[in-house]
Parts: sequence; C-alpha cells; structure tokens
Amino acid sequence: MKFARRLLVLAVLTLYPVVNSAINSAWADGPRNHLGDGDGPYLRLHATDPVHWRRWGDAALAEAERLNRPILLSIGYTACHWCHVMQKESFADPATAAVINENFVPVLVDREERPDIDSLYQTAAALLGLPTGWPLTMFLTPDGDPFFGGTYFPKEAMGGMQSFTTVLAKVAKVYQEDTVALRADAGQVRAALQQAYEPQPGEVTMAHVDAMARMLRAETDPLSGGFGTAPKFPHLASLESLWRAYLRNDDAADLEAVTLSLAGMVRGGMADHVGGGFYRYAVDPLWHIPHYEKMLDGNAGLIRLMTEVWRETRNGELERKIRQAVRFLLSELRLPGGAFASSLDADSINPAGEEEEGAYYTWTPERLNKALGKEADVFTRFYAIGPTEEGEPEAGTLHRTDTALAEAVQELGLGEAEIAARLDAALAALGRERLNRQRPRLDGKVIADWNGMAIRALAEAGSALNETPWIDAARRAFEFVSVNLSDDEGRLRHTWFGGGRGSAATLGDLAALSGAALTLFEITGEGAYLDRAAAWADEAMRDYWDDRDGGFFAMPAHGETLVIRTKPVIDDPNPSGNAHMVETLARLYYLTGDAKYRAKAQATLRTFGGLVDNMAEDPDMGMAGFVNAADTLFTTLQVVIVGRRGEAGTRALVRRTLGRSLPGRVLQVIRPGTVLPEGHPAQYKDQMDGLATAYVCRGSVCSLPATDAETLDRTLTVMRRGS
Repeated sequence: MKFARRLLVLAVLTLYPVVNSAINSAWADGPRNHLGDGDGPYLRLHATDPVHWRRWGDAALAEAERLNRPILLSIGYTACHWCHVMQKESFADPATAAVINENFVPVLVDREERPDIDSLYQTAAALLGLPTGWPLTMFLTPDGDPFFGGTYFPKEAMGGMQSFTTVLAKVAKVYQEDTVALRADAGQVRAALQQAYEPQPGEVTMAHVDAMARMLRAETDPLSGGFGTAPKFPHLASLESLWRAYLRNDDAADLEAVTLSLAGMVRGGMADHVGGGFYRYAVDPLWHIPHYEKMLDGNAGLIRLMTEVWRETRNGELERKIRQAVRFLLSELRLPGGAFASSLDADSINPAGEEEEGAYYTWTPERLNKALGKEADVFTRFYAIGPTEEGEPEAGTLHRTDTALAEAVQELGLGEAEIAARLDAALAALGRERLNRQRPRLDGKVIADWNGMAIRALAEAGSALNETPWIDAARRAFEFVSVNLSDDEGRLRHTWFGGGRGSAATLGDLAALSGAALTLFEITGEGAYLDRAAAWADEAMRDYWDDRDGGFFAMPAHGETLVIRTKPVIDDPNPSGNAHMVETLARLYYLTGDAKYRAKAQATLRTFGGLVDNMAEDPDMGMAGFVNAADTLFTTLQVVIVGRRGEAGTRALVRRTLGRSLPGRVLQVIRPGTVLPEGHPAQYKDQMDGLATAYVCRGSVCSLPATDAETLDRTLTVMRRGS
C-alpha cells in the first residue's frame, strides 16, 4: 500500500523549522486552551498547558478541515504515569507547544471517558504496526482517519527514539507537501479498520469452550503463574476460563494454574499489603514490581475472581485479600453518594517535593525500620522490599516472602496467633506512617461499567462471606448510578462527574450494570432489580444491535459517529461489550423465560463465531470473555428454591448456593405454588413435605429435590460437572 511507503519517509525527512513565536491567527480570537471546569479530571490536568487542546468532536474536525491541518490526537487517563511524563516534558513546554499549535489541531481524550475512541485508534495503531498503550499519540486527517502515531514520545531523542519535536516537524512536512495523496492513503487505513471489525460468522460449541481452556493452560507460567513473562497482567477473563474448566472437569492442572496465578498476585508486589487493593499489573515475571495505578475495574475483577476461588478452597490468605480489597474500595474509592471513583494515580509527591511514580507506596529499609522499630526483625521474615523498575535493590513495594509459618514459629519461639497479630500490627504501623505522605490524586469520575463490575463483585463477595454491609454498599452504589447516570430521556450515560453526565452509554455499560442488577436480584429477591436489568438489555437490543450483519455496536445509533462504528468482541482486558452482553442476555433468559434474550445471545455468538473457530490456528486470549459467555449460555446451573425468603430453611439453601462457585449461576427463590414460565425445566416443581426445597437444573434436566444444605451441596457438585 502506498501509505505504508510514505510512513517510511518520516524516518528520513529533515527537521521542520521550530516556530517559537507568533501563533497562527486562526487561534487568536479564542482561548488558547479550550479545556476547563466543564471537563473531567484528566482534561482538567491539561487545562493550563500552552498546547491549544480541543475536546473531541465535530468542531475540532471542522477546524482541522478549514485550516488544512492534521489532527494531533493524544489519549490518556489520570492514573497513567507516562501520560504525566509526556505532559511535563512536552505539552507544558512552550517551545514544543508552539510547534503543535502552528501545525496541528490538537485534541485531547480521556480514554476512560471515551473508550470507543480509544479502542478505535488503538486498533488503528496495531494495524499500522505501531506500538499501542497510553499515552496514545495519533496523527489523523481532518476526516479522523489515522496515518501515523505511537505512544510516548520523549522530548529529547533517546534509546533509538526520535524527539517529539522531530516527529512533529516531519509529520507536518509530509502532510503539507503531499496532503491529497496522504489523505487518500489514510482512507485506506479506514477501510482496513472497517474490515478488522467485520463480523466473522460461525457456530460456537462447547468444544470451543474446552479448546480455549487447553490453549490457556499451555500459555500459563508454571513458575509464578499468570501468562507470559513480563509485563504480567492479571488476564482475569482467561483465569476465569481456566476456573470454569476446573469446575467442569475437575482437572488439577486447571486448579493449579488459577491458584498459582492468584498466589503470585496476592503475595507479590501487585498487592498493596499496607493499604489493601491491587495495582494494575506487574512489570516483572515474579509479580514483585508493580505499575502503581490503582484502578476500580481491576480491583473489582480481582475481588470477584478471588471470591469464586475462595468459595471452593476456603483459602485463608485469599479471604484476607478479599477483605483488604473491599476495604480499599469502601475507604478510598467510594464517593459521598455511594458510587465509586475510577482510579488513584500512579504518581505522587516524594520527600523531595517532586512527582514520582509510586512515591506513596514504596519503602526503603531505613523508612521501614523507623516505622517499625524492634518489630522490623519479625516483619522482615515475612515481607521483603522488592526492587523498583529501574532495578534499585533497596527500594520498592512490599511482597510476601516464602517463609513458612511453622519454620518461623520454631525459630522465633512464638505461636502462630502471636506472629499473625504482630504482622497485622506492623502493617497498621506502616499504614500510619504512610498517612504522612502526600496521597496520589483521585480521579473522581463515576464510570458506568466499572461501577457495574464493582457492584457485582461486592454483592458476590458479601453473599459468600456473609458480609451484609458489602451488599448494602453495592445496593447504594447501584442506586446512585441508576439515578445520576440516566439523562432526562431515561437513557444511561457513560460517566458522571461533579453533577455533569458524559457521553452516551457504551454497550459495556448496559451489559455490566444489567449483570450487576441480576446479581442483586438473585441475592435480595427484589423484582425492581430484574426489571431494571431487562430495561437496559432492551435498550441495547433496540439502539445498539446491527440489524444487517448482527452483533452489537459499541455505541448507540443516536450517539456520536466515529469514522466507523465498532463492535467490541476482544477483551480490553475486561470482557468485551459483546461478551458481557451475551452473558447478561443468557442470565435474563433463564430468569424470565423470555426467548428473545436467548435468541439475541445465540445470534451474537454466531456473528463472531468464526473468531472462536480460528483459535486452533491463531490462539487469542482476548476471546476468553466471549467464550466464557458462551459457557454461561450453554451450561449454566439454574437453582430454584421453593420457599419464603426470610424463613430459616430458605435462608440455609440460599446461603449454601451462594457459598459455592457457580460461574454464570442463575438463582431464583419462588413462593410455594408459583408456576415458572413455559419451558422452564422446574416449571411445576414445588415443596417437599412443606419444607423449603431446592432444584438444580441444567438444560432440560433437574435434580432430585434437596431440602437441606448438605444434600444441595452434593447436588451442586455433581450437576456442574461435564459439558
């Protein structure tokens, strides 16, 4: 393709003269920076940049067309360390800003506010053979078509990377010297993007579900868990695939892969052992060195997976980390209205007064010993200071050592309970010391789908560990989101910040919040949650479904149109919008008996089934969420308890059901004499001997009735096995 050849010219063109003086007259009449109080936290961070940032929208594209300039698109988010580095080095630098303002229409996007824009241009970067990640730096035509880009560009040339001003000058020169041809070539990139998002029809079967598990098992790190070497991301959807496979097949290899991975995360530096919660990922293969941003979605996903595994293993360390992570959500991310903020920044102010990645979280031996005093000797047998990413051996976050408790008991002459108490006291002392440091900045915007994930995780963890306050917190967050993120027409919006609502809801928003509502319905029995879930699913089927080719679009028909309407099917790393919607539709079908939900779920699987079928030749971990959703549709267990909520017998059966790991579980509590919808396998089932009675159904088959928790427990184990 000709556009590919032109991109190579960027590497050999001479430096375009840097203009540090007069700003183009087209900008003279308006404010030089168009960001401010009406924007979310990330854009506000850039409100004083000398770069003439625009918000994404038709006005910015029209301005680029009128001026015949390319668009410089920068996509980042508040918690992103390298986004801050690029801002300080380049966007806050008057000389660099002058080059940008003279030659480009600069547009700034928060990827958390506009995940549809981020996903589109991350895909474009991958198609162009460019690096992906954040900050994403893309150059677009005034039509919005991408033609070049990258991620972080340094202010000065380093490590084989050209300086940002050099790149800017070369891109501007190429664009102005050959505008027509370059725009034509960029149109070919648009065509390639369109093709990348085309459906690939095919049938999805349980054979594909089992094949995904085999593929993932082969990709796991047998030494420290997880997938690959470094960086180490949690890949929670992939671990869930392996966990589901273990529950189906009772294969010890699947169990080991999941528990080893979780052990690496909960014991390693990815866990904040002092304050609770988890960082986003680790940069080393042993999970010791984290990237320090703390994200709502990652913590919610880990709480949910840890809860599923704890339901089976009753592992004490997992329970401890679940409780610490929930405490982190409730104490540090929960906002006054009950919803949850999106993140805590990776950067904070160090003792020298400078912004530094991880400054709030890292320790040196001197600071550790000062905080702990004589208790440091016991503490450092169980916790070690890991290195930083730069390799400093004497500074970093804490991680658990491999010291065996029995060995420490013998060496220290202390009992297990006393050791545990002293470790807890030491961690509390470190927490008090950390209060003297400047905290990382909080991004206080409320994101619909991330809150949906947090609500579901809190409800599941609260029901499993019998923590009613967690369920109450989930209910309160759900109420906030339902009210404050709905516009005057009753449509859900993607974000809320300071009383203002953001763009139209994504498909993932509707799916995640519907799923959260279904979980709250199962736990509480309140029909309003089921009604709300159905309403959001109906909205998705009305405004997001592609009547021509099938599948759900990321954004509604009434929303802003990008260069193409994308259909999310690859995990990002959370389950994609189409994956999440398939699972939600499946659960809705089983709870309501309404065949339209099953039909739409099946149609969605068929729309993208070819991608699943291709895994034999081209394995793709990004399809794990989609395959998990298919597993829910094919094999979910329907647990029907005939009894009155609040009565002891019913409570015992509900608690036992919620105490077992049943991914995709569908739980209904119905009053005696209730007739379930036509086609439900337990349609005419009723109580036995006047006792609360449970039936476990899979497909068209139901178990014998169970009137006590032990019998139900054995039934659940048997019924979830096999495909």
